[in-house]
Amino acid sequence: MFALLGLDTIYVLLATIMFNKMSPPVALIAVPVIGALIDGFWLKTGKFFVDSIQSIVSAAAIFVFAI
Repeated sequence: MFALLGLDTIYVLLATIMFNKMSPPVALIAVPVIGALIDGFWLKTGKFFVDSIQSIVSAAAIFVFAI
């Protein structure tokens, strides 16, 4: 179940960026957070958010300039 929801999160992330529904930095933050909330990680979402921001900042910057 988690694997399918994770895959759906990736598809939604790619679709929002490709169809210009959100800017890439906003999509890279908002879509995984919403996915975590849907998966039922209500109490751990804050920790996931902080850890992911710290680990993805450089990759997100490169991704934004690639677009």
